[in-house]
Amino acid sequence: MRNADRVIKACSKLVSEGCENMSPTFELLKAERHSQVFSKAAAATGEKAVDCFSSAIRAAEAGNIFPHIRALAYERAGFAMLRANERKDAEAHLCRALELYDEWGATRKVQALEAKTLRLFGRD
Repeated sequence: MRNADRVIKACSKLVSEGCENMSPTFELLKAERHSQVFSKAAAATGEKAVDCFSSAIRAAEAGNIFPHIRALAYERAGFAMLRANERKDAEAHLCRALELYDEWGATRKVQALEAKTLRLFGRD
């Protein structure tokens, strides 16, 4: 986790210095960090992870130039919501991730995520 914290700190510095392209990745890394802590901690940390994923989604959507980051943020948010027992929101986020991956042309990713979504929710 120390390496992750160092990377997040470096990204934070870049964002604070005005590197706007780094913002979506920075938000996604923060969300992943909170998500990893959530798997070992309380529900409040899970809520923080979901909030951070929401920030990552907003940052990636701001310029609409990072389709892969947007898709990844929706996917990871969906799985964080699933761990927090927010099944309806999780399903919606995973479906949005599928749409974005499809728009991006990530066919194998779409197939894999569709199969996983089908197992989790019993439908496409």
